[in-house]
Amino acid sequence: MVLVPTYTAICLLIISALLTGVAIVLAYRAVWWTVILSLAALIVGKLSGIAAIDTSSLIFWSVSSVIVLAINCLLPKQIRDSHVGMSYLCTGALAGSFLGLLSNTTAGVISACAVCIVLAALAFSRQAAGQVLEFPSKKFFNYLCAKGLPLVVIFSMLGILSLHFIYVCAKL
Repeated sequence: MVLVPTYTAICLLIISALLTGVAIVLAYRAVWWTVILSLAALIVGKLSGIAAIDTSSLIFWSVSSVIVLAINCLLPKQIRDSHVGMSYLCTGALAGSFLGLLSNTTAGVISACAVCIVLAALAFSRQAAGQVLEFPSKKFFNYLCAKGLPLVVIFSMLGILSLHFIYVCAKL
């Protein structure tokens, strides 16, 4: 069976790709509502009809996004708006998403993303600017949870969306 996308599906696919790009850029800037853009990219990808994302996955990622937004709202403003180490963490998350694509599963994308974020946080804590985290400490763990968990959700959604689009493009 040959998939022939309509103009509407192609436009929604382009919108989803643009939302994905903006979400990646804003993740590096540590903007708290980046998770909303990632979820919007996932929803628009499903609406296009090209990505075969089921409704239970959308519900799961919606609940995950609400949890991330709640965590961000509960954090103190100075921690929420902090850019300390975000380049390391976002690059680790992006690398984890790409490595997770090799597994061709949702669980692979999520776990690779989480592992790479932890490794990136460890790498940052060994730099001069990361010494303030005092690596084996509660402060480091709090930093990792406050900045790492939202990135796992954001980049996992984007990785899963990419996984679906790659799968569809391979069928064309």
